Amino acid sequence: MACEAHGSQPEATGTADLAEDRLVGRLMRLSQNPDVKPALLVEYLRDRAGLLEPRAVGVYTFPHRTFQEYLAACSLTGETYPDQVAELGREDPLRWREVVLLAGAKAARGASASAWYLAEALCFREPDDSDSSLADAWGAQLVAQAVVESADLSRVSPHNQPKLKRLRQWLVRLLGDGRFPAVERALAGRSLARLGDPRPEVMTVDGMEFCRVPAGRFLMGSGDEDHEAPEYEKPRHKCDLDYELEVARYPVTVAQFREYVEASGQVPEDLANLRGLPNEPVDSVNWNEALAFCRWLTERWRQSGRLESGWEVALPSEAEWEKAARGLNGRIYPWGPDPDPEKANCNETGLGRPSAAGCFPGGASPFGCEEMSGNVWEWTRSLWGENLMRPRLGTRFSCAYQVKDGHEDKESSSKIRRVLRGGAFHDISANMRCAFRCWIYPTDSQRGIGFRVVLLPFSSGL
Repeated sequence: MACEAHGSQPEATGTADLAEDRLVGRLMRLSQNPDVKPALLVEYLRDRAGLLEPRAVGVYTFPHRTFQEYLAACSLTGETYPDQVAELGREDPLRWREVVLLAGAKAARGASASAWYLAEALCFREPDDSDSSLADAWGAQLVAQAVVESADLSRVSPHNQPKLKRLRQWLVRLLGDGRFPAVERALAGRSLARLGDPRPEVMTVDGMEFCRVPAGRFLMGSGDEDHEAPEYEKPRHKCDLDYELEVARYPVTVAQFREYVEASGQVPEDLANLRGLPNEPVDSVNWNEALAFCRWLTERWRQSGRLESGWEVALPSEAEWEKAARGLNGRIYPWGPDPDPEKANCNETGLGRPSAAGCFPGGASPFGCEEMSGNVWEWTRSLWGENLMRPRLGTRFSCAYQVKDGHEDKESSSKIRRVLRGGAFHDISANMRCAFRCWIYPTDSQRGIGFRVVLLPFSSGL
């Protein structure tokens, strides 16, 4: 009855109604005791059992939705498992998601291979199959959760390895599937991290991808027409970068930062910034750590021949970061004029944590850089100037950002503030704007602060 009621319930939340006469009639048919009386059974259900609660005259319901879903899952782990529960999950995933997961967990207690039977029933097409549909995509999403929760991933048999490979490929595809809301794409990213993200551009430093940003002028800063802009974003002006550069497509991930940590002889388990999932941006990094990573990667890539003579890996300057984020014509956000929580991991998105690289392709900048708004703040190598228009008394910064005027002095005191850009998952949309600026001391590290790297055509930097 729980399974039937769950399927016919008009709303996809809360608990279903059970008519008293139907409920009592079916329970009476199950009983082998001729002394059971309907009136006493109703009294028992209402006052003593705790399995059902009266909702209205002649109507019962379950005490909470999870209990209803658990009973429905029990009904679906019989002879029809896994085909019936898989069919329901593929057709109406938001209604049946928890039932599918509970059924998978219950079946796995009897035989660990049951999770892989469910995987085959939910996700049997390849992601590049011309016949694949939205139901196949949802099947992959559900089975990824079920496998993560119920399967023994330390021992995947050769027979099940192709299923695992197919599932990984599906999850990579789901990260960029616009039919899925941001919360589902982020969930796919977390499942992918636990199943083994196959993307070298996210999981290795040597696989990093870069986007070319051409030399020339662009509009930097904010004008008076932007009512959300504080004074320290102004004025809006043309800034000339007379060199081209390459900007990393994604922020540096936990997996990539771990490579640096292990190569430098540190103990990864002692570092808080490595406690995130491997395909998420590294978090809680201070400026000195980010700079040390850049120096290490410069040396690594020079030795391997990836970097030409005279090039280096560096943190971007404020101007380089902003140009890569907004393009040449002064976009408010990397994607356009208006905020959109489906295009950036911010407070309004509701994730409450960093998300895997690649979850927000719709928020890419004009040059192809992703997640420059949201997810984690990003260090720049620039010193903080109190105001781009009216510099604080005693500073040496001009009214408009000028390259080579001292903003990028990497050897300055650790007591001088450095600029952060881009906003983080816990920030409101206004902080996602391309011109928004923030600062922190280079020895400090806070939740939600990471970095991305750039390739610059000069060895000493600006």
